Amino acid sequence: MKASLDDIKQHVSVTLSKAVDEIKRAGSVTTRDAVDELKKAGDVTMQQAVDKMTMAADGIAKLIVDEIKNTADGTTQRTVDKLKKAVKEMNYALDAKVNQLARVTAQNFNANRADGSLVPFAVVAFPDGTIPSANPNTPTVLTSIEAIKSLSAVELGHYCNRYDVGEGGSTPDDLAERQDAVRVAIGCTRKIS
Repeated sequence: MKASLDDIKQHVSVTLSKAVDEIKRAGSVTTRDAVDELKKAGDVTMQQAVDKMTMAADGIAKLIVDEIKNTADGTTQRTVDKLKKAVKEMNYALDAKVNQLARVTAQNFNANRADGSLVPFAVVAFPDGTIPSANPNTPTVLTSIEAIKSLSAVELGHYCNRYDVGEGGSTPDDLAERQDAVRVAIGCTRKIS
């Protein structure tokens, strides 16, 4: 029985496909080995072999690129998450430093304002960065020694707690000591009389 030309082409095509699949599975073969393998599969020209290898290489390259993308996407997301966390931590640290700088600047400003009657004291934020007048327990803006003297014992206690003043972090019991502790906390160098 004689095979038709179409049967032969079909056989060569199937055999070539099998050879290409073999090359794909083999992974790292030389170009010469791949061409030889393709030539064994049928009477193919060098160009046909190269074309089949290119198709196989393109398929392998796409698989590799897809795998790299999938791995990179996961790795990239983890890296982005780590970077976000680091930036957030740096922002917290930076905010703390800015708050500290703002406090020291206001305290230094107040140190040169005598009793605050001619030039009012600058507002000194609490150590956590909040402004005293934004807190319902500390609504009075401390612009002078007179403002400090006008505070009630309870208000002075709140200011002492928020400014974290007093021996060992405890609020002084005596009213004059509380006033003096708040005065020092805001940077005033003039004694309260």
